Amino acid sequence: MIAERLKFEWKVLGDEEVQFRVYQNPEHILCEKWYSRGKIPPLNERVKYLRLAGKPESVISALIKSHLQAKKDSEKNQKIIDDIFAKFNLKPTKKKVLKSVKKHVV
Repeated sequence: MIAERLKFEWKVLGDEEVQFRVYQNPEHILCEKWYSRGKIPPLNERVKYLRLAGKPESVISALIKSHLQAKKDSEKNQKIIDDIFAKFNLKPTKKKVLKSVKKHVV
């Protein structure tokens, strides 16, 4: 819902005057900038927006730990993927050419 994505702040200035401000949720900003485009944001930007959103340090440290573990395992995972796809013959196939058929008129 939209209310979950926005933060509101208002002040009553007088009898009929109200000052109203709308802030976007930091997680929503991160989603619009990166995740909606199918990309993962850099670690420092994710940490920055999580801190702005008020997430506890345990969540942030878990994110950093998982990011470093994924970075460490990336070469091993890439080797596994390469081994799987090396089993298949990746030579291009020859295109079959059909001979044209002449129609005989009787």
